[in-house]
Amino acid sequence: MHPRLTHAFTPLQFGADIPIHRGSDFIGIRFRPGALRALFNVSVASYSDLSITLSDIDKVWTDIQYQLTETTDRIALLNTVLLQRLKQTKSAKNSASIANLLHHIYLHQGSIKVQKLAEKEFMSSRHVQRIFLDWIGLSPKTFCRIVRMQYSLRFLYEQHELMGAPTSAEYGYSDQAHFIREFRTYTGMTPSNYMSDFFKTN
Repeated sequence: MHPRLTHAFTPLQFGADIPIHRGSDFIGIRFRPGALRALFNVSVASYSDLSITLSDIDKVWTDIQYQLTETTDRIALLNTVLLQRLKQTKSAKNSASIANLLHHIYLHQGSIKVQKLAEKEFMSSRHVQRIFLDWIGLSPKTFCRIVRMQYSLRFLYEQHELMGAPTSAEYGYSDQAHFIREFRTYTGMTPSNYMSDFFKTN
């Protein structure tokens, strides 16, 4: 079966299933936060929480889809296309600002208030909200919650046990119940089920 660039999952607040049919080839590209805005010069807010085709964003991907059916090195083709696109893209407005805001969020592992982010970059909270919706497609608060959960998942992965689960102020969770609620919201399962599924624990 020939490859098709069918789905492009834009920033999602929650998980989503990717339909892969039997006998089909699958190639996934994971963009860093802000990359969609930088590469395609579109406001990500228009596509947040949607499953679309890349052709919906840029018609050139219709041709690339067919080029992928004629080459045996699809990864090289995609790398070439994206690198060319990056060279053609001019520095977008607020690119430095979003880079700095993301740096602060990752530095604090998602446990930082929007007001504190605004103060660090000498801007209003409302302006931070606008930049995030334009570049990330999510509010800064939602993005911080997702980043915080990603660090929590990494903690559990490295520990291979629930003992000492990330409930301290270091991760921004007030107590065990708070952590479990957030975990279930973003993964669809409890921490214990997660550990059981991935590490075969009891």
